[in-house]
Amino acid sequence: MMPDATHRPNVEHLATRRYKLLFGIRRSVRYHSYRRQHYISTQSFISFLILVLGSGSVLNLFVDIMGAELFGSLAPVGITVLASISLVYGPTAKASLHFDLYRRFIRLEREFLRAELNDKVLDELEGRRLEIEMDEPATYQALNRHCHNELLKSEGRYELLEDLGVWHRLLMGFWRFDDLPRSQRHPIGG
Repeated sequence: MMPDATHRPNVEHLATRRYKLLFGIRRSVRYHSYRRQHYISTQSFISFLILVLGSGSVLNLFVDIMGAELFGSLAPVGITVLASISLVYGPTAKASLHFDLYRRFIRLEREFLRAELNDKVLDELEGRRLEIEMDEPATYQALNRHCHNELLKSEGRYELLEDLGVWHRLLMGFWRFDDLPRSQRHPIGG
């Protein structure tokens, strides 16, 4: 007796679920890699400015020309402001958070690639993905779309690329763009 269509596994449905889940995991890996690098660069830049301003204070002890007195007076204020920004904004802690999320998504991708996939396993993996996403801070939408487009380019699917304006590309690491218009194209990877 041949099984009827309602009991046959829907291979196309399973392949679509597999693709969307893997795409979403890989997009998250890229996203958290970018966020981590952003915070590392931010902390490095703040540290650089603090060192420059600190060096200016030392220079003021030896040279009293070309406004060095004013610079020497303002340098400690600048150092205090920059150190306060670093403390409150916390780029080092944020970089650590995104590194942790990056690693968790990499582990999930590895498990995905090793698993014998069926609907039950996909349900479990999707559940684990949602657990990781619960620990994520708010998403930077333009950066997320950028990562989406990078993956599509790597697959040669240029027809599905989503638009990003110049300001979105320039500020994607600094501004969330919560009002970024949703794509008219079908979203991939949830």
